[in-house]
Amino acid sequence: KIWALTRNVPADLSGFGWGTAFDYVGAMHSLPDDLVVLVCFAPEHDRVDGTDHAAVQRAVRQFAPDAEVIATATHEWVNDEWSKGTWTTFRAGQISAYEPYLAAHEGRVHFAGAHTAHRWPGFIDGAIDSGRRAAKEVLARL
Repeated sequence: KIWALTRNVPADLSGFGWGTAFDYVGAMHSLPDDLVVLVCFAPEHDRVDGTDHAAVQRAVRQFAPDAEVIATATHEWVNDEWSKGTWTTFRAGQISAYEPYLAAHEGRVHFAGAHTAHRWPGFIDGAIDSGRRAAKEVLARL
């Protein structure tokens, strides 16, 4: 996952690639001076060096040929001491078959984490949402 601050990119860009450096490039926010914040996903963690502006610009230009990358931000999730990787990708129906059981509490023990999320399972968004859910459950039991 690479964030890129760009210029000369459509404010509504949403592109999926096949055989491109990024699988997805999407405009997430527009700023003054025609700046656009992009979120970019690559199929492998080492496909595009998120700290190399020129490499990110080359990859973004596969979706927006006139793009100018001003700045980038990324995090090495694969080498992160705590996460040890990125998100999980489930097969169709895999998570929905077990989802009601993953977040079910066992007595006073409540579960939270990306795998227990009702929305965005396997993603950090889901982990955050599940933390909120579990906190509400615990507070309701107190």
